Amino acid sequence: MSGNVLTRKLWHTIAGTSGAKFYSMGLNIVALALTARWLGPDGRGAFATASAWLNTLALLASLSLGQVAVQRLAGCRDSQRFGEVFGTLAWLTGGLSVLGWLGVALAWWLGGVRVFGDLPLDVLMLALVGLPFLLWEGYSNALLAAVERLRTFNLALMSGRTLMLVLLVGSLAGLDGGVGAAVVVMGVSQMWIALSCLPTLNRVAQQHGHRCWQGHEARALLQGGLRLHLNTVGTLALNMAGTLLVAGMVGTREAGFFQLAQQLSSVLLVIPQSAALVLYGRQGQLGADGVWPLQRKMTLAVVALTALGAGGMAVSAPYWLPWVAGDGFAPVVELFVLLVPAVALQSFASMMAPQWIGRGLFLTASVITVAVGGVNLACANWWIPQYGIRGAVYALLAALVAGFCTNLAMAAYCEKRAHQKVN
Repeated sequence: MSGNVLTRKLWHTIAGTSGAKFYSMGLNIVALALTARWLGPDGRGAFATASAWLNTLALLASLSLGQVAVQRLAGCRDSQRFGEVFGTLAWLTGGLSVLGWLGVALAWWLGGVRVFGDLPLDVLMLALVGLPFLLWEGYSNALLAAVERLRTFNLALMSGRTLMLVLLVGSLAGLDGGVGAAVVVMGVSQMWIALSCLPTLNRVAQQHGHRCWQGHEARALLQGGLRLHLNTVGTLALNMAGTLLVAGMVGTREAGFFQLAQQLSSVLLVIPQSAALVLYGRQGQLGADGVWPLQRKMTLAVVALTALGAGGMAVSAPYWLPWVAGDGFAPVVELFVLLVPAVALQSFASMMAPQWIGRGLFLTASVITVAVGGVNLACANWWIPQYGIRGAVYALLAALVAGFCTNLAMAAYCEKRAHQKVN
């Protein structure tokens, strides 16, 4: 296949994946508007805080095994190893979910209100039912990316989000449900997405033999995960800490404002995230060095496109954002405009992630991400008491600038290796 044909095929795949994610994101925005209007600031705050705890626990419990699986399958995705990795991840999903639930129970017993604030216990418990499905969604996405079957995941994502919106309208408008009903709908949607990917993964695994627990694969995955998982902890400190710190220091109402602004600002990150998934698939054949010439061009184009879109959203935010969220969410407009510059920085980080993972630099990436997350935590703890919700935005921007410098250094390293190979 010629280079131009391959490039067009990759951009076609990126467009398809981005389209699915944009569709999903669009429905998420509609869901945000519905929950904001029907639950009100207080109810929306409780829903946002419960979602943040679920996502936090899923990140911690995942042990980054999806990313490790991509690295394990690089260059040998069509071998027996795929079936072994698939079967082992399925078993690990159950075990890690149980450990996550036990950890939350212990945290509630020891800390209670000091840890979870004014979040109702029943809402938290309902949210955590979705933990195994959220874990498997992440693993499925990684496995399907490794074998370039992202269309399956895209269809599951689109159908799951459609189901979420239908059930949300029924529960909140038709049945007059509350926060608990919204949390249940979120869990049902997560379950649909996770289980919809299973038939395709099972068929691919059948082609390569083993589909059950393999001790040597479990050890390899867990060892890689322990090295890489600091990276996830750093990501957690970067992306989730703001909502939880605002909830603890200011209140769940304000945490709902911050999470809503953060979710809306991340709409355009769909493009770089989709492109990164496609690059993971290319790495399965070309390796990290082989994919860099293509990745360099894609990174410049994707970051420029994302920055341009973010600027347009910032200019128009005062007009469309009040319509989306309602009058009670006026503070979100200022927060959203402040967060938009972060989108370009995050898009560059997403595009560079395949190089860190593909080169097996788990520990290095982890240390850097933990350092960047630490900047966010330190600044947030200092600035939130001074500036309120805006302090969380300032802290996030400061951390992302630090992360941009490290990714720029990785890009320079990749470019140097590319010149060395040419010469």
